[in-house]
Amino acid sequence: MKEKYIEQVKRELTISRKQKIAIIRDLEEAFASALEHGETEQQVIERLGTPKEFASTVQEEKKGAGHGRAKRVALFICTFALATVSLAISVISKSSRAPADAIGAADAMTNIQVEGGVGVDLTSILLVVGIAALVLTVFQIVNYFRKR
Repeated sequence: MKEKYIEQVKRELTISRKQKIAIIRDLEEAFASALEHGETEQQVIERLGTPKEFASTVQEEKKGAGHGRAKRVALFICTFALATVSLAISVISKSSRAPADAIGAADAMTNIQVEGGVGVDLTSILLVVGIAALVLTVFQIVNYFRKR
């Protein structure tokens, strides 16, 4: 009865051979464990559902796992793009800036003092955002390869 059920599940599964082997191995272990705990093969089959239902459930779970990978890749691409754009804008902005003590388009320092200006430097903020995004990107890459 168990062998027939497993064969039917094999036929119903439309996933890669490697995944199919893992699912069948897990299914055989589930039967063995249930039998050790006093459950009959028929009770296990009733709990798992028809081979078609079981295969469908397993494939949905596998499909959901694939979306998780796509989300991780999309997040990686977004953080890498944010890091690249932020750092590029910061570098370009700093390289084309007049000296800090210059006013207007002057090429040198002046004696004129300007007070009341906002003390926030946008290029510094972009630099920090770029570095943070770069660190997050590296963390994501390391985490991705640790999970594999």
